[in-house]
Amino acid sequence: MMRDEWCASLIPLRVVQVLLFNIAGRSGFLLLAFTWASARSFRTGTFAPAQALT
Repeated sequence: MMRDEWCASLIPLRVVQVLLFNIAGRSGFLLLAFTWASARSFRTGTFAPAQALT
């Protein structure tokens, strides 16, 4: 039973990983730009979720 649960939890992770790789492959530049913009706004303190947490 434990092994079945482990397999069931592993399958969605694999699917998500494949989807992420497909998206990153198609729009790698957009993903990079979005990550850079998020990091920059996070550093300057203009990132809304960060303000909500603090």
